[in-house]
Amino acid sequence: MPRKPHGSRVAFTFDCVGIAEEELKAAKLPKDQDSRVFRAGCPSPPLCDKGIGLYRAHIRELIERAREGADLRPATDAELLAVVSETSLIAPLSAGAVATAAYLFERVFPDQADAVFGSGNDRPRASWPGQVSEYLTDMRRKFRVEERG
Repeated sequence: MPRKPHGSRVAFTFDCVGIAEEELKAAKLPKDQDSRVFRAGCPSPPLCDKGIGLYRAHIRELIERAREGADLRPATDAELLAVVSETSLIAPLSAGAVATAAYLFERVFPDQADAVFGSGNDRPRASWPGQVSEYLTDMRRKFRVEERG
């Protein structure tokens, strides 16, 4: 049975709209970029029924991409963290996937990463150099949201 931390999907969606409006107001983007991010900010399937903090990180990343003129379609760090988290409930993660999760968690929740994964040498390690980057490239492409184009 799906978890519903906000009471319902409708309530979660309204919470997300409020967060998007709040973050966009603080970002002070030009009107065209603001509208583009707001349209793109609809929670994708990986983010549905997840924590509102994850959604906030998602919309902030979309804002930064818009500010830089970057493509909004590749999956955000928050979306990928949600995918890895959901996958971990189905099967144990490989060392590379755990290292990827730790990397994503640190980017999405930098203030909490040390408490969850430890610091320095305690952090999960990839099986080979570049593995996390390789995983992220593949995942961003696989979970790309074309509708955000």
